Amino acid sequence: MIPDPDLCKTFLVPRDWSKTQSYKRASPQWFKFYTGRIFDDAYRKLTPVQRSALHGLEMLYAVSGSPVPLEVEMLNRKLELKTKMSTWLSLSDAGFVELIFEDLSFQRREEQREQSRAEDLSF
Repeated sequence: MIPDPDLCKTFLVPRDWSKTQSYKRASPQWFKFYTGRIFDDAYRKLTPVQRSALHGLEMLYAVSGSPVPLEVEMLNRKLELKTKMSTWLSLSDAGFVELIFEDLSFQRREEQREQSRAEDLSF
């Protein structure tokens, strides 16, 4: 389950990244594809869309070197896929993707305080 997007931003990170370690100094950048997955029952149960999403996420992660925002429209645009939130959550449930949450509640409270101060000063 994804927390309230107004309070928390969600990011995706491929699990077991060491098996698909990125070679950042190579030009062009590349990463290893772990061939042992083909024998993994959980991997074989993924749908073609889920597999495409997983491999696309790994490429985005290799290029950026940082967690990828879980924004379905952005991911679909960058990967030229038609995924849904359920696609990404199923990859997490299957153990291929880790969800990382960034708490925005403090940031939101600070923004509200600043807005309140600005309104107080405008009178």
